[in-house]
Amino acid sequence: MTPIQYPKKTIEEIEKDITEISGVTQEQIKTKTRKMEFVIPTYLQIFLIKMETKMNHREISGLFGKTDHSKSRHAFKCV
Repeated sequence: MTPIQYPKKTIEEIEKDITEISGVTQEQIKTKTRKMEFVIPTYLQIFLIKMETKMNHREISGLFGKTDHSKSRHAFKCV
């Protein structure tokens, strides 16, 4: 029996899903605030982007306004 292969999601689809589920806008997710209501959706979005795409941590962090890989690696570890 072969495992089910699901199509990979795009970054835009992941962003849309996270905003619908969390009720937080992409502008709020990409802010530099550390408020928990924005941090959890941000971490989930980073985790899903890493799992669904071939992007590295530096590229993912760049989507969130960081110039290094630190935000993405930390989020990936926390989830």
